[in-house]
Amino acid sequence: MNRRQAIQQLSIMGLGLTLYPGCKIEEVPDYARVPLDGRNYKTFREVSEAVLPVDHIVYTTPEPRSEFILTILNDCTSDEEIQKYLMGLQSLESYLSKNNKEKLGKLTNAELDEIFAFMENSKADDENLFFFYQTTKNLARQHFTGCEKFMTEELKYEFVPGRYIGCAAV
Repeated sequence: MNRRQAIQQLSIMGLGLTLYPGCKIEEVPDYARVPLDGRNYKTFREVSEAVLPVDHIVYTTPEPRSEFILTILNDCTSDEEIQKYLMGLQSLESYLSKNNKEKLGKLTNAELDEIFAFMENSKADDENLFFFYQTTKNLARQHFTGCEKFMTEELKYEFVPGRYIGCAAV
């Protein structure tokens, strides 16, 4: 091999190595106590966005809903509850693969309602799946009701409550 070919191959390898990280489609957040792989995170993210759809209303929040839920799970729940939550996520994935509904983003509202009704009625059959559904729904609601626009416009929240009216007739 001559010098020209070696330099050419090194430059091609260098270019390939710089472009390789761009091929990774989705970044999975790394939480110490909530280990999720790419498939689990995708299903979790789709469920957390579909359980409380607010597409037509623009409410900006400091972080996406899925990251908020994972942060609360990581920081504020016990190890037993996290394991129960992850087992519920596994149960949901097995249910979805059994019924050929693996991509929640492409399902109709009626199909999503059917899946959520199944999860809500699964308390007797699979307690972990019910726990996953209830926890995700409650934390999604907490994330939505905690955003600034919702609190100021819908709840009429004021940071410093009340006004001082000095000369008011009693």
